[in-house]
Amino acid sequence: MPIYLQLWVDLSEYDYISFIFYSCDIVVIVIFLILSSFADRSNLIQDAVDESPANDKKLKAVKYPEQLASFPSRLTFSWLDKVIYQGWRRPLIRSDLPDLKLNHKAEYLSSIFEKHMSKVTTSNGPLSSQKGDVLGLWSLIKDFGPSLILGSFFKLLYDICTLINPQILR
Repeated sequence: MPIYLQLWVDLSEYDYISFIFYSCDIVVIVIFLILSSFADRSNLIQDAVDESPANDKKLKAVKYPEQLASFPSRLTFSWLDKVIYQGWRRPLIRSDLPDLKLNHKAEYLSSIFEKHMSKVTTSNGPLSSQKGDVLGLWSLIKDFGPSLILGSFFKLLYDICTLINPQILR
């Protein structure tokens, strides 16, 4: 029996009740995604205002607008639209930009890197230039390993999809 006839027979025996339940499940998931896009963030805003050093109870006192953004807003960077529009109208100054979280600041990241690098260098003795490069790589992997691995995986997946596309079209 040819495969297309076998597939036709399999489809004719398909359980329509399961199909209806799966279809309803997909609709509910999409509705939840849309509703979670407009989730109420008032408690998070109040917490951010309370933690601000000025504590002037204004919405402008929110230090990290990315934290308060909804999921679709984070995907499209629309939480940054106000700053982009302001930069389009006039040159931005430092006070126009939102603060960075501590774990995104260069001082914090460099202190973590230096801490791991000092551990590696003290345990391995004096450094040559080639040995220092390898040890620097290992300290970077210790610091940012999960992010590097995830980014490398996505880049590998992208490269595979790019290279396999012409093969599929043959």
